[in-house]
Amino acid sequence: MLRNNKKQICSNCNSPVSSNDNECPSCGQRIRQPFYKQSWFIAIIVVLFLASIGYYRQYVARQFNWDDIELANLLPQPVSTIGETNLNTDRYLSIDVDKTSKEEYREYVDKCQSMGFIIEKEKLEYNYKAYNAEGYKLYVWYDAKDKQMSINLEAPMKMETIQWPNSAIANVLPIPKSNIGKIITETPEKFYIYIGDTSISDFNAYVDECYNKGFSVYYEKSDGYFYGKNSEGYSLYVTYQGNKVISINLTKQKPTE
Repeated sequence: MLRNNKKQICSNCNSPVSSNDNECPSCGQRIRQPFYKQSWFIAIIVVLFLASIGYYRQYVARQFNWDDIELANLLPQPVSTIGETNLNTDRYLSIDVDKTSKEEYREYVDKCQSMGFIIEKEKLEYNYKAYNAEGYKLYVWYDAKDKQMSINLEAPMKMETIQWPNSAIANVLPIPKSNIGKIITETPEKFYIYIGDTSISDFNAYVDECYNKGFSVYYEKSDGYFYGKNSEGYSLYVTYQGNKVISINLTKQKPTE
């Protein structure tokens, strides 16, 4: 069954006109289309549709639920729920929070401090870095231009009681005071280890031992950092990582052919 076209009346001669006609077939009068068929109305609809897509992508699709954050119990909840979660595990959190004012950023940092992130704290106008008593490392910074706050939280490295290796490369070094650590690499040419329970004063004492054990052919020393070479072709980096953790990186230069 064919569907009849809707009719309208010509305002000039009162003749019936099909809704598909642009002019009256009887008198030639131009037929004015209903507003919802006119180009200006269609243009408005298109603009509103595109704007709704943009709003969805910018706000609705970028909303996060703080209850879904694995480490949420360690941090205060941000005021804004608009942003992007870059990393969310039981050991790492990285999230960008949009629509955050300067005052909201400052209040958030204050709340982080009240929740225990005050160890070895470093506070500037737009960034904050600190540890808590459990060794979690927090870094918060603020982008004033984009009104975006970034939150990064990292769980402490898992260490255990270790026995200092008896390998040739490990014996080049003095044995640290602490036996809490984690060996990353141990080969004849490379030894890389993290040592925990080491204060900054313990760090300074250890690099003095390294210097006295021969890493004085060439050396550089600054706050929390030591680099030295010995006469046997070994290069040593000792770095204070923070929260009583140091890294020791020893490499042996390969002989040139």
